[in-house]
Amino acid sequence: MSLIEKKQLKILIFFLVIILGILFYRYSSNNYKVLNNKLVDEELVDAEETSSKTIWVDIDGAVKNPGVYEIKTGSRLFELLEIAGGLREDAYTKDLNRSIMLNEEDKIYIESIDNINLKKEIMKININTASKEELMKLTGIGEAISENILQYRETNTFNKIKDIMNVDGIGDSKFN
Repeated sequence: MSLIEKKQLKILIFFLVIILGILFYRYSSNNYKVLNNKLVDEELVDAEETSSKTIWVDIDGAVKNPGVYEIKTGSRLFELLEIAGGLREDAYTKDLNRSIMLNEEDKIYIESIDNINLKKEIMKININTASKEELMKLTGIGEAISENILQYRETNTFNKIKDIMNVDGIGDSKFN
């Protein structure tokens, strides 16, 4: 090997060492993880893992501490109720399934006994015979829609509750 070839080899080795040193410094100075055989920034992986481990759920109504809570993915309603301080004494639990699994952005509303009783009382209004004032007691029914109901009643009869949807101004959202 000639003197020139030895110098060229030394220069090549010198540059390789510098390049490897730079690569080593770059990857060791940042937090990187091997994930599925790919080099990934550890901070991004941690953020994804954290966000997938928790969900946000809103609970309202007859609970002691209504609000938005961050809970573990896979949590059930009974666990959220514990975090929210439990049910109030007036909570209506007959139709409440405490074992349901919660999902991201769920809105849980716990009915109170008073609300249920009010809904039952309102449902007792006979829409075939109710006055304008009685009709206006129904949620979402104002003066204009009560007039529409009275007009509809002049030529039609409500045979089932869903017939109310035939009245102008009453659609799915008002009916529900």
